[in-house]
Amino acid sequence: MRIIVVSLLIAFLSGMAHSSTNFVDSKLKLANRGDVNAQYFLGLMYANGSNGVDKDAYKSVFWYTKAAEQGDVTAQFTLGQVYSSGLGVPVDDRESVKYYTMAAKQGDAGAMNNLGVKYSTGAGIPQNDKIAAGWYKKAAAEGVTDAQVNLALMYSNGVGVKHSFLDAYVWFSMAKLSGHTLAGEKLQELKKRTPTDQISRAQQLATNCYESAYKDCG
Repeated sequence: MRIIVVSLLIAFLSGMAHSSTNFVDSKLKLANRGDVNAQYFLGLMYANGSNGVDKDAYKSVFWYTKAAEQGDVTAQFTLGQVYSSGLGVPVDDRESVKYYTMAAKQGDAGAMNNLGVKYSTGAGIPQNDKIAAGWYKKAAAEGVTDAQVNLALMYSNGVGVKHSFLDAYVWFSMAKLSGHTLAGEKLQELKKRTPTDQISRAQQLATNCYESAYKDCG
């Protein structure tokens, strides 16, 4: 009985391996023909070591790049992260900026915020607070909590934008509503050093911002 069970298990596993090989081969054929979805999927497979392939960072980047060059925004954003963090490849901030820029220009809100960070820190690109603030504004309006905090900090300190208690209050408030701890702390600091009449005005602006889904925040 044990021999039969073992034989069935071996046959089952062999079938799974054959199935995985066929699946990978089919994706490779599609990818080599220029199928952008297959290219991205192969990048994901090699990044995670899934569907019967071993983890291979360089193969992952190769296929992500193929997809990104064809305009796949998710691949572009992913490459921005890969080169920024050195996920299996050497850190390369210039390449990270390149791909974040591609994704941001296609409307990826996370890329907008991350690109803002690159401009704020001067990583891979000349430091420019004004441009950073511009990207933070775009991402904040799309609901990216970190971008809302980053923008609020710039308004609070007058960096890259004109100092504005009202704008800082509004964006800290938006981020706090999403559960951002630092935003709540900064908001309390603002309240302590601000006249009551200005707080009332700021609270109304924050209400307008929230109710308009970040479209009326000024």
